[in-house]
Amino acid sequence: MPSESHSDSKPERQGSTGKSTGDLFNPQLGQNLMNGNQAIYHLVLRNFVELYADLPDQIERLIRDNNQSGLVRLCHNLKSTTGQAGSVEVAAQSAALEKSIKASPWPLDDSFHQQLEHYCQDIAELKRQVEAYLETLGSATAAAAQGHDSASNVLPPQSDDHQQARAIVLRQLQAHLGEHDPVNSRQALNQLLQLDWPESSAGTLRQISKLLSQYKFEQALDLVIQMANK
Repeated sequence: MPSESHSDSKPERQGSTGKSTGDLFNPQLGQNLMNGNQAIYHLVLRNFVELYADLPDQIERLIRDNNQSGLVRLCHNLKSTTGQAGSVEVAAQSAALEKSIKASPWPLDDSFHQQLEHYCQDIAELKRQVEAYLETLGSATAAAAQGHDSASNVLPPQSDDHQQARAIVLRQLQAHLGEHDPVNSRQALNQLLQLDWPESSAGTLRQISKLLSQYKFEQALDLVIQMANK
């Protein structure tokens, strides 16, 4: 059964591939993948922490339900998400697991369960490093905001950065819908919904959300393409 370690001590340990966990998280790489847009990158990190907080339980349910395709899809989604977060190591592990699960007879043998347990430990360590990074950012932001009008720090809805953020995430959503990927599509859509939009575009996003809930990927994709071309 996959499990996480919840010890309060945080010594540097060896990951499932033998590398130091210090290699797991590279925020600069993640920001570069988002074209330097920190607002979008931080949304990606927060969504990673929230979506996979119970990863061992998610894996356990898929194995219990004999859902091999679901486990393959979960690893595929994690490959994308951890890569965007800035973890080449965990993204590579995810890709290797995805390939192995596709090729493995079902049910999985004990050695594979052990591999999944190590994988969950690395995800838990990556999550811990991401949370520490976000906590540091929160402290720095609070310190910088002292003595300043908080409204001055709000990103203007029509600023170049805001429009660039919209365009980046729309492209991500378009790609995920094209792959019929419900988890990463929902993640990208949630990022878009947190941005400011004209009411007409906000209404379109709500339509896309409804179509995604119904797994109507092609119809949702058509609406995203229309938004991107405006």
